[in-house]
Amino acid sequence: MAAARSVLRDIRRVTLAALAAGALAAGVVVVLAAGARLRAWFGLTPEQPVDVPVAELWLDNARALLLAFGAAALVVWWPRARVALDVLVCFVLGANVLLVAVAFGAYGEPLLRLAPGHYVLELLAVATAGAAYLDARREGELRSHVVLGCAIAVALLLLGAAVLESAGA
Repeated sequence: MAAARSVLRDIRRVTLAALAAGALAAGVVVVLAAGARLRAWFGLTPEQPVDVPVAELWLDNARALLLAFGAAALVVWWPRARVALDVLVCFVLGANVLLVAVAFGAYGEPLLRLAPGHYVLELLAVATAGAAYLDARREGELRSHVVLGCAIAVALLLLGAAVLESAGA
């Protein structure tokens, strides 16, 4: 029970940090009036979404989050790499969150209207993967029930997000 509370606390903390960083990033885009340049760089067309299969969306998102689980195993096996792993996990997970936040800042409501629920599910998946890493880092061991629970939760959250994001939803 203590492990579940600890992981849930980590999920909450990672989610709040991601929301704060994302809001700041989106705000900077708006304040700098960089929306047009960023829209050209992203090249998205929210008015006419591309039909991407659910499996492809799920795999693309899962690949990015696998790093956190690999880092969880590595931080236990090689504790001296902890600082480098902290930076790597923060960079990869943070970059994913910031890319979405910057896109929100650039596109605004048209992007949000596409599939508002999938962003929440993806954010929770990122936070859960981050919590798996934080648990291994803190405990100095890879607790199988924590890793398995987080992996199942991430897989299901990403599946829900992919279903909502796909044009067929």
